[in-house]
Amino acid sequence: EGRVQIPLVVRYTKLSQTLFAHLIRTGLSLEPEVRFGRYMVDLYDREHHVAYEADGAYWHNKNERDHPGYYAMRDEYLIVTHGLKVVHFTDREIYALAGWPKKRKVVA
Repeated sequence: EGRVQIPLVVRYTKLSQTLFAHLIRTGLSLEPEVRFGRYMVDLYDREHHVAYEADGAYWHNKNERDHPGYYAMRDEYLIVTHGLKVVHFTDREIYALAGWPKKRKVVA
């Protein structure tokens, strides 16, 4: 009881899986890793035409550092070209939803 079937998707991160499980429990029907043009969204709610993104700090920060403005450009493309609403969750927000303790910094 209380378990959620997680779809098997190759690039599906633990963070995305956790967000999927939480949102499914709220009654949403989601599809993981759906492509819109040149971009893939983490989770897609077809009924409400909403993309949900699990923004892990490491990759999100790395991509933004390597390609400044990447996420703003990507969101604009998804909104303007495909009419999507895009909702972002940070890793800390997902940890809180899951009841996980916050990540601790490793001190050398």
